[in-house]
Amino acid sequence: MAPERGQQPPETSETQSPSAATSSDAGRADGKDTAGTGPRVIRIPSPSRLFTRGYCRRERSSQDVVTPIKASNPRCFLDVDVSGEPIGRLVVELRADVVPKTAENFRTLCAGTLGYGYQGCPFHRIVPNFICQSGCFETPTGKTGGCSIYEGRPFEGENFALLHLEPGLLSMANAGPNKNGSQFFITMVKAPYLDKRHVVFGRVLTGMQVLKTLSDLGTVSGTPLRPVSIRACGVL
Repeated sequence: MAPERGQQPPETSETQSPSAATSSDAGRADGKDTAGTGPRVIRIPSPSRLFTRGYCRRERSSQDVVTPIKASNPRCFLDVDVSGEPIGRLVVELRADVVPKTAENFRTLCAGTLGYGYQGCPFHRIVPNFICQSGCFETPTGKTGGCSIYEGRPFEGENFALLHLEPGLLSMANAGPNKNGSQFFITMVKAPYLDKRHVVFGRVLTGMQVLKTLSDLGTVSGTPLRPVSIRACGVL
């Protein structure tokens, strides 16, 4: 089960609508006028417009740049596509100083040294102002928990020392307690109700504007309005 807004035990496997969605949110998701006056048109930004609003704006501003917590922690990058067009890069710090096993799982999947990994993987679930979820390279819809680097098997929740205190945190989606694979999500808001359920293992150093751009493509159900994927990834 995927992370649920305002509820506890978010897990991976099946995408579900957040139970905290308001009636007005539901109206926007299904294309109905929230005032009940008739249908409304949902305007979907073109990839080129998203590129201008997201990547170029990020390049012009350094306000979203965060200093690494520890210089020895590994850093990775994720280049993001919308409908095949690049919109920008996320640079993340992995908290190997707190959760080394979880950090190494993500780092290796970014590097792709085992013959599989995050390159080409879709962001199969985007809920506006909540999360962007990816990491399932087995099925494009995220129906499985993914595949870890540890003999392909699920691994334990290392610890819950890091909390979901702010936007831009990387955390493991899971198929239940101690069933972590490769799926992960990035928070767009503070989400304390996910604490003690999901292992936080990193944070975005640069590229918060890219996340804001992705939020524009999210829906209450989580299905993105346009295909979003990891064009390229690696270790810095």
